[in-house]
Amino acid sequence: MNDTVRKPLSGLSLHLRSWGGIAVPSDAIRENMSFGEQINRLLTICHVVLFCRRPRFSFDPASFSVEGRHISCRLRCRVAGEEKTIPFSFDFPLNEGESSIVLSPFPHQEIHIVNGQGRPVRVLYAHGLSQHPDIARQERWVNELEVLYAGNVYEEGTTRTTFERVRTDAALQGLLARMQEALPDDDILVYAFEYLPYDLLPMPGALKPKGVTRQQGRFLSTKNHPLNEYQKICMAQGALIAYFAPSWNSRENGVSRPESDVIFQGCEALDFSGVVIEISTVRSHFRLYSRSTSVMEHHMHMMDLSTPEKRAAFFAVAL
Repeated sequence: MNDTVRKPLSGLSLHLRSWGGIAVPSDAIRENMSFGEQINRLLTICHVVLFCRRPRFSFDPASFSVEGRHISCRLRCRVAGEEKTIPFSFDFPLNEGESSIVLSPFPHQEIHIVNGQGRPVRVLYAHGLSQHPDIARQERWVNELEVLYAGNVYEEGTTRTTFERVRTDAALQGLLARMQEALPDDDILVYAFEYLPYDLLPMPGALKPKGVTRQQGRFLSTKNHPLNEYQKICMAQGALIAYFAPSWNSRENGVSRPESDVIFQGCEALDFSGVVIEISTVRSHFRLYSRSTSVMEHHMHMMDLSTPEKRAAFFAVAL
């Protein structure tokens, strides 16, 4: 590469922050799903996806009862092979044309409000009820999501939602099927995230390169060679993989992204000495964790890329 367009490695770090995020159980994703105009528009610019596990909930038929308009039951799930239950009860008035409240057949994951012909006209889902604010406040573990896989479904100029892109991606569908087979007690959630335009910030201390000569540290100026959207998304995915170390991010799991790998590895030539990755679920009821990170609703991690060894290790991550 022409040496005249290079400059020494700076003390700037690439700052990547998530904004909007929407999660849907993988088995609920359908063709032409609509979330309303505003959310659909957001989902066209959400390119980063996390596949997360959460206990799969059902209703306990032995405790289900209806007295007048009052429903009582227990939610149940299995965590680490052991059954957990959460009792609940609330009033549920019937609307005109509704005659009774019944529990659905096995696996008892729905409560049906039926009309005079016995047909369901409204449905209460165990998955949805388990996220009720009162339950989430009392049992915070119900909304702790383990990050299993960090990926991207970038598509330039797309009008398709994140979930539609996941639905039509054969490799990701295969991965979701293998996850569900391996984790029968869990729901697998597809969590879509928007990432804001990146910032370049000076970082003190360890992230500032030391003892780098002009000849050793020549990189492309990010002012003259700004990251495009695809590069930003690949950097965010790479940083999330490096931080969470998700257990299903491996070539053995059958998801290969050669184009994303090329884009990601090409970012190694750009002039930044660190990466700061943030991902937030503060505006939702979920909290993320992995085998290598704690449970939090806002994760922020700084990665030092100022030495050749650290830089090479980071860009060796396979997307």
